[in-house]
Amino acid sequence: MINWRSIPFVIITPFFIAGSLAYGYIRASEAIISITAFLLLILFYGQFVKKMRATCFALVLFGLFGYLNSSVKDDLNYQQHFSYAPQDNLHGFDCQVMEVSSTAKGKPKLIVRVNSLTDSTLHTQPTRGKLLVYVQDADSAAFTYGQRLYIAIDDRGWDRIAAPSNPHAFDYSSMMAKQQVHHQIFVQSGAILRLDGFKGSDIKLLAFSIREHCKEWLRAYLTDPSRNAVAAALLLGEKSWLPEDVQTRYRDTGATHVLAVSGLHTGIIAGTILWMMQFIGRHRWWQRMLKCLFALAILWLFVFITGMAPSVLRAATMFSFILIARLWLRRYINIYNIIALSAFLLIWHDPNIIYQVGFQLSYSALLGIIAFQDILYRSVFLPFTWMRVIWQLMTVSIAAQIGTLPFTVFYFHMLPLYSWLSGIIVVPLAGLILKAGMLLFITAATVPSIAIIPAYILDALIFVMNSGVALCHHLPGGTLSHLWLMPFEAVLLGLSILCMGVAFSIYQKNLLKVALGLCLVFTISFSVRQFSYRHQQVLTAYHVKGHTLIDIYDGYSCKCLTDADPDMPSVQFAVENNRLAHGVKECDIIPIQHAEDIDGSTPTYCLFDDAIMVTKISDRGIIIRSSDHKIETRVLTDGQFNYRQAIAIEETAADMGWVYFNTYRQGAYQHKLR
Repeated sequence: MINWRSIPFVIITPFFIAGSLAYGYIRASEAIISITAFLLLILFYGQFVKKMRATCFALVLFGLFGYLNSSVKDDLNYQQHFSYAPQDNLHGFDCQVMEVSSTAKGKPKLIVRVNSLTDSTLHTQPTRGKLLVYVQDADSAAFTYGQRLYIAIDDRGWDRIAAPSNPHAFDYSSMMAKQQVHHQIFVQSGAILRLDGFKGSDIKLLAFSIREHCKEWLRAYLTDPSRNAVAAALLLGEKSWLPEDVQTRYRDTGATHVLAVSGLHTGIIAGTILWMMQFIGRHRWWQRMLKCLFALAILWLFVFITGMAPSVLRAATMFSFILIARLWLRRYINIYNIIALSAFLLIWHDPNIIYQVGFQLSYSALLGIIAFQDILYRSVFLPFTWMRVIWQLMTVSIAAQIGTLPFTVFYFHMLPLYSWLSGIIVVPLAGLILKAGMLLFITAATVPSIAIIPAYILDALIFVMNSGVALCHHLPGGTLSHLWLMPFEAVLLGLSILCMGVAFSIYQKNLLKVALGLCLVFTISFSVRQFSYRHQQVLTAYHVKGHTLIDIYDGYSCKCLTDADPDMPSVQFAVENNRLAHGVKECDIIPIQHAEDIDGSTPTYCLFDDAIMVTKISDRGIIIRSSDHKIETRVLTDGQFNYRQAIAIEETAADMGWVYFNTYRQGAYQHKLR
């Protein structure tokens, strides 16, 4: 029998999360109606089950609290947001640098907090909100966290971050919106004036300073570039140094989580602390308090070294509760309640953290390990200790992969099959590398003359880990790729795994039946989608700058009319996810050529058994016609034209009475025959 009173946050947090998620899809008026209807339903039900009435009402209130918390922390709900100010009379704005990164071309990309706007009369208006700033002719090293800037605004001003033009493409605007960044501006370095004064957090500045010193020590003591890059990623979360081939090997073997400072690393630090503390006295209250404070100091020092990365902050918050309970209060704690409490606090502080992939992967992996690892470990009897140690490492990797399965397939469209094998190598080595790295940083800061010893050990450990991962990468059939899940299917799969894990933990057969039922619904949905691919006939014209790119889906086959190199990154970015969504893994490339005019011109491409004809004309765009005249002639301008040319063609098409489609304004063109 479950004592629900001992795990209050396990009950409260799901309703709080549901309320926070509801804010993203239901705004105020609809929300009030929905919540009122639900409350009336609960009260009606409570007439029959009076004991449940107060509990249900309280849980609904926590859901409402989650909704209101998200609403309060949404910057766009405040009239002081800078985007509501008219831009026609603005001179510039005063801002504070929050984050500094680089574009693919190495140019600075800043997230700034806009503190005030200045108009042409030099009148200042206090504001709030974050803005994405692209500096087109400067170096990233010129900007630091907390720096105050005054940025002059030109005629273009800022604009909304655009949604993706192509179907199923990565939605950068949505990702930034979850960080409260909705607008962007492009400026030259000459428009930026550096102001005196620091407006950031002193604690965060100290963390960044410590992190920069650690980077310099790694550069000084580790000479091999690839091993230096792995050390920076594993110890500091600095993944920009990693070569592409190293990232590929770790990703395809399911070991990429080692290169992202997260719960695994924080758990290793916390486990080491617990092991060290058992040798110190614990009978007097002050001894327990000193142990707890010392343990927390070590744990949060690691957080500082990593630059207070969000993933480490999440894990450190959770493990801090565990350390306090174990070392100071000396109580048995329900691990599920601690996980739920840490999630509750993090979501309360930042509701948009729910949408971060790292947050979802961290908690799902941890829950998977807790729910499935012990069951898997006890399912096999092994006579020797070394066998049991290896099997334990394997079960940890398998359990984590079970927990993260829906998110891995949904976000990355792949599934590494050798994660259990790579886990045997990287998990124990990651613990040793963390200890050697911390020792290197301590000795480099205090006794530099002996820092070469831990540096040599660190270099050797990373060499062994890289070699082991490379060996796993060369094994055949290591990755299931080109996978696709609809959001509904990912939710079904996640709920079925959750119900299965809870059923195994508390031995509830009914929950197991629910899990199997969800798996059945998932299988039906997946099968129906696969069947629909057999009968699809879809034409998709993408928006790719400077090129024409048209995919023709006919059943499971695909043909691509294009004048671009199909291996170009911009082409792959535009088409990859959409092809997976249509069940296509490979596509036949047909080079498209210009025709001189529309009447009797060649080449004209006949598609879907001559039902659709496509002609590309150099000065008029792409002409799409049907042989039976059931579809009006359409003129399509895509990325091959610049914006002004597209507008000119639009006017010509209007004069000729043709239906016109502009991918600059309307995104990719899609036409379904069936």
